[in-house]
Amino acid sequence: MPHESTRKLLIGASILVLHLPMIAYTFWLYPQLTQDQSILDLPLLKLLPVVFLAALPYAVLNRLTPGWNPERARLGEYEH
Repeated sequence: MPHESTRKLLIGASILVLHLPMIAYTFWLYPQLTQDQSILDLPLLKLLPVVFLAALPYAVLNRLTPGWNPERARLGEYEH
């Protein structure tokens, strides 16, 4: 079981690391907005990286398929 907890810790750390580029980009982008400006008022070329960086962690984790839940916890399966 210690191997499983280490694996979950590494997956959790990778989730955090994969979100860091989006956080850094939004901190860079935030000072460029005026007080009455919405994020939707941004030019498309500045908005596309936000969308890409928001989807990046989920795409990477989907490709790695970490498998958090055991087989008995799959959707649509009930205990009898």
